[in-house]
Amino acid sequence: MARKSKSLHSSGLLNALSFVGMNGAEYCQIGHNWVTSITDNICMGFAIEETLACQANIKALTHSLTRAKDQVTITQLDIDKLHVSSNGLEVYVNCEAEVKHVEPDKRFCAIDSRFTKCLDILHSIVSAHGDHISVKSVLCYGSSCFATNRHILIEFWNGIDLPYCKLSKKFVDLILKSKKEVEYFGYSISSVTVYFKDGSWIMGRQEKGDWINPFEILNVPTEMQPLTANFKTSLKAVLGFAGATTVTWGAGRLQSHAGEREGAISAIADLAEGGTYGTKEMKFLLDNGNEFCIDANKVVRFFGSNIRGAISSRIG
Repeated sequence: MARKSKSLHSSGLLNALSFVGMNGAEYCQIGHNWVTSITDNICMGFAIEETLACQANIKALTHSLTRAKDQVTITQLDIDKLHVSSNGLEVYVNCEAEVKHVEPDKRFCAIDSRFTKCLDILHSIVSAHGDHISVKSVLCYGSSCFATNRHILIEFWNGIDLPYCKLSKKFVDLILKSKKEVEYFGYSISSVTVYFKDGSWIMGRQEKGDWINPFEILNVPTEMQPLTANFKTSLKAVLGFAGATTVTWGAGRLQSHAGEREGAISAIADLAEGGTYGTKEMKFLLDNGNEFCIDANKVVRFFGSNIRGAISSRIG
């Protein structure tokens, strides 16, 4: 027997489909007033008012609702077909029979904008690919989160007591792409879940493997000095030259290329000699550092607002 779910608009279901489709899933599960989707590593869920029960193609159903106008009626014809009608337009959407929602992790602790700000700072460092878990994930550990690409290691203090867990690059990117306000954090031995204030959620598989010990690198004595306005102006100027992939930090100067008469050179009085560093890492220092030092191994260590880091020299 056909079952009808009537609504004066389709924005709620459309929003749900848009959200759960961000993980790249082809089909979504609709039932018990929820829409969920799953890929190999990411699950997503969004509450809806419609009382449907089917597995629908996300693009097909989205297209039918987008073309519909006012007074939308969605009729479920048995279990394998939906009928969408609106002001004379009728669309039939093929569905699958099985409906099986994935359950998210239980809520562990409250989170807020400090968490998303932390991810926004760290996500550009993390890679979707790589040969080690440390370069492919953000590490949550107590009140801090960490990220590295082997050339730079960053700790961002967010003040939220999170469990030890690893967030994949895709999981982090989807949280930021959603632009939603976060509310709770949940986790298990194999997964992590972020709940948003509108009731939706995203769950990701925990990356396997052992992260490096960040404190072995970061917890060393330092004698910091300010990153002056003159230094930042010089670094910004040198970074602006096309073709530069590294910045050479010489005694009293910064330069975009290793050659004596190549690229840009900016003189900085009393600048200690360092090494050669990637432009990506130097841009991070420019945007986030307030003070720095260079150790005997030519590692640049720096502090900023709720942040500290270490940048290794690529040469020498």
